[in-house]
Amino acid sequence: MAGIKHISDLYKKYGEKELREILNRPVRITEKFDAFRFSFEKSAKTYKLFFYGKNGKTSISKIDRTLSDLYESAINYIESLPYEIRKDLPVRHRFGFSWFPTSKPIHTEYERRPKNGLILTDITIRDRKNDVTREVTESEVYERYAKILNVEYAKPVFEGILDESIVNTLISIGKNHQVPGLLTESFDTKGYLNQIHPNVEALIFESENQLFKVSQNEEHIISEKRSHMFDILLLDILEHLETYNILGTRCVSTSIDEAYIETVSEIFNDYVDKRGKNYLESGMKKPVFLEKTGKFNNKWIKNPKTRAIIEKNSQYEYLLSVFIANLRKPKFASGLLNESVANRFNSKIEEIDKVIGDDYSFLEFNTILKEDKVLTTPSQQDPDYEKGVHLLTKVFNPERKFVTGKTPINVIVLNGGCITNRVVQEAVNLFDKTKTKTVIIHAKDLYKRNFGANKDSVEKIIARLVVDNPDVFEGYYKIPYVSMSNILKKLRPKYEPLMIHSEHNTISLQKEAEGMNAVYSNPVGFMKGIKIGMFKNLDRQKFQDSLTNDSYKDFCKYTPPCMHPYWNEVKSSFDKYTYN
Repeated sequence: MAGIKHISDLYKKYGEKELREILNRPVRITEKFDAFRFSFEKSAKTYKLFFYGKNGKTSISKIDRTLSDLYESAINYIESLPYEIRKDLPVRHRFGFSWFPTSKPIHTEYERRPKNGLILTDITIRDRKNDVTREVTESEVYERYAKILNVEYAKPVFEGILDESIVNTLISIGKNHQVPGLLTESFDTKGYLNQIHPNVEALIFESENQLFKVSQNEEHIISEKRSHMFDILLLDILEHLETYNILGTRCVSTSIDEAYIETVSEIFNDYVDKRGKNYLESGMKKPVFLEKTGKFNNKWIKNPKTRAIIEKNSQYEYLLSVFIANLRKPKFASGLLNESVANRFNSKIEEIDKVIGDDYSFLEFNTILKEDKVLTTPSQQDPDYEKGVHLLTKVFNPERKFVTGKTPINVIVLNGGCITNRVVQEAVNLFDKTKTKTVIIHAKDLYKRNFGANKDSVEKIIARLVVDNPDVFEGYYKIPYVSMSNILKKLRPKYEPLMIHSEHNTISLQKEAEGMNAVYSNPVGFMKGIKIGMFKNLDRQKFQDSLTNDSYKDFCKYTPPCMHPYWNEVKSSFDKYTYN
């Protein structure tokens, strides 16, 4: 229910006549609390619980929970519910709450904190694409689940047909002609958590498919600009990253989130050793606005040295949060970070990604060649042959263990710069066949062979595609070129591929897979369980025709929403590719 429109927005959109028609329908009115948004849902595939914050799009990760403990108590409470309750929760039902860590979660001081800090405000039922198919409005359903979850629920202030006088009041508020406070008086409500002193922040109106609010007080959104001091700190971190051997870091954890925190902790330790004194002397402190969104949570900080550093000096705690937050996702030019600096930063972020995702135990030849013990004295008759046999024996010994993934996954390898709707359909088809989600892999060499969005936009496009289709996509990776070893390095040890579909010629992938089978001589068949095939139809011709005909309408017809903002960029690339 985040981002609900104000009634004045509806007035501007529909006008008085249509807004009056909306208000004359049966409505359900509930109180909107000045609290944090929190929700959870049980996965239809794994039956695990996934938790969400304000945006409701991507689930809260261990990295998020390290940066802020805002939702920690709420998550721990839901996870501590008896197994019988969690087991019987319906899948694809998103339970939404107002979360009260204290009796004053944001600005408003309430007279009491609700039971276990949670008020059940909304229940939505979703399809495989995570689109809402139904919003539950029945009060008895809310009462039942509030009792099951041992929380409170937002009891309706009103249900039914509004009096004409109240409709007129709402119309006046929509026109900004009347004070919203008069509306709460019409319903004689003092607020669910405020029984002594009237204090209702806003009322939520639900009328068929319309959802809007009427605020008691005018809302002000205060944003703080990023300071040059912060940019200078990022530049100093980048300078350190470029002297640090990231690829030499080794992770113990198999969890991607924990491996990330583990890797960043090592980098942070080295930074503090060499530059920590300068940081302390800079006097940089945690911004005030961050104080309102929870404290740093060291639960997943396993590195003893890192823990000792932040416990010894609290100023380092904020520095560690800067490292964790800023080595996670690609940078874009802004402030003192120009495009060149952003690209340098991103190259280091990619190295971190390789470290946390590259646990596949296939040793590279150049690594082995550096090991003195491997280079035994070769035969005088044929030294190169002798040394080659020894190296192959060292690497490909049939007894040597290899790491396979734990979670089955489908894989689509493509050029992420020109995605069509057929890619989503392919993921749906794979899910129907295997009941398994798909990982998208963008190969950089495929971009060079074709037109499409530029390489800096690919990350945004694929990330949005995954977020928009969470029921069929698990995540995404980037590889330098299409090869079986590059694909496996990104997937293992977390995932084990079932099917690999590529828009690249798959003959080389199949030969590479056969070679791995032969090398390992595994009776089960190291790669035999993976099916490899090419896309039969990606609607590339229709995609290309939309560009040839300069038809934005057709472009939107054959591409998912994640591509639409990049029409000009793709069209320009296509024209350059085609006519130059």
